[in-house]
Amino acid sequence: MERFDVQPLYRALVENAQDILGVLTPAGVVVTVSPAVRRVLGLAPERLQGRHWIDQIHPDDRASARRWLAACQDEDAHRTVTLRAGRPGQWRTLALAGIRVQEEAHLARVVFSARDATEEAAALALLEEREARFRSAFHDAPIGKALLDKQGRILDANRALAALLDRWSSELEGVHYADLFAGAEGMDALQQAWAQRHADAPRRELALRLERRGRPAHLQLTLASVGSDGEADALLQVLDLSSRVEAEQALERNLVQLRDSHAQLGELAWMASHDLKEPLRGLVGSLQLILRRHGDALADSERQTAEQAVAQAKALRGKLDALEARVGQMREDAAQQSLDPAAIAREWAAGRAAALASGGLELGELPSLRTDAGLGEALPMLLDALLAALEREGLAPRLHLEGGWSQGRWQLRLSAPPLAAGPSLLEAGGALFPARSRLAEQGAELRAEALGDALKLHIALQPR
Repeated sequence: MERFDVQPLYRALVENAQDILGVLTPAGVVVTVSPAVRRVLGLAPERLQGRHWIDQIHPDDRASARRWLAACQDEDAHRTVTLRAGRPGQWRTLALAGIRVQEEAHLARVVFSARDATEEAAALALLEEREARFRSAFHDAPIGKALLDKQGRILDANRALAALLDRWSSELEGVHYADLFAGAEGMDALQQAWAQRHADAPRRELALRLERRGRPAHLQLTLASVGSDGEADALLQVLDLSSRVEAEQALERNLVQLRDSHAQLGELAWMASHDLKEPLRGLVGSLQLILRRHGDALADSERQTAEQAVAQAKALRGKLDALEARVGQMREDAAQQSLDPAAIAREWAAGRAAALASGGLELGELPSLRTDAGLGEALPMLLDALLAALEREGLAPRLHLEGGWSQGRWQLRLSAPPLAAGPSLLEAGGALFPARSRLAEQGAELRAEALGDALKLHIALQPR
């Protein structure tokens, strides 16, 4: 085998290495360092030779550097450390590895390599910061939250969930999510949402009702896949709506009482206006007849008094006519209903659980509307027509309904996956045309727009 000198090869390897390679004395004086130090730290190799290496280390990391160098004195010990080096204002993070080499019986050296880990350290710091933010947002959130593993067991739960369930956070670890709501109404929907958590819909919302402390508790649950390769598989969020539901029920009871009182007052006003109009009409006629027949026999003051009585009676009759008209309007208003689009949508979705299995209906903020009862029929009609159109095109029924006050009108917004026909669905012969016609009968306007990734339906209702 041919022999050749490997020294030039090692020299070329050191001089062209991406990492910094060097040799230190046990005291930390630089014996030699590779040219990579210029590219990484912006320092000339020849100017470092003979100088103490600690001079190039960040002041906050010098204690770690000294401990690392001392640890490298152990024979055959491979030591690593991460610290900052370079020049003030231009510090770079280096991952150092060193080992003691005994050249001669009385001469030892520390051979080291230093890899530029600045970007890696910055990415790690950013990751730790984001993880800290997530932990803070998770544990300090006012909404109950729990991270679940692939079997549905709780990995971590925040204080809000523990307080909602009257437990300690530590007690919830390892508990299956279904055991938290045993016996609650709506568990079938929760089990179905868990089985389909990795389907097309990124998050699923559902409602549960259970007994707590002898009173009904109304909970809104959101289950979302976290898409992680680690232990965590899903995020469960629990919002207690009991106070809101109780307040809405109390408000509804008060509204019923108010409507009853309003109706009674209207009937009383109707009776009063109707019963008084005829006697008042007779009184006006009698006074006018007296003035015509006996006006000449009356003194001026008596005639003036009689004329004033006629004028006042006519004015009172006019007020009674206005009151009767107002009561008639009140009766028409009473024929209208207060409709809750959210309740209508939930009832519709509950009756179509199988058809919505691959998607779902997500509800945003929705107002309570005072409108004709026909809207309560038109909205389910629209949802049915939209669901049928999605089924025909093989699209998952992922629907979102929200609403609010905008541009002087109540607006309901319904989002769905994009359909091939798009806005033409509302035209004559289109799948949504009957629902549009039904809404038009209630004074509502329905329009559609295609936005690429979704079909948006807008329902505008005039205020009542």
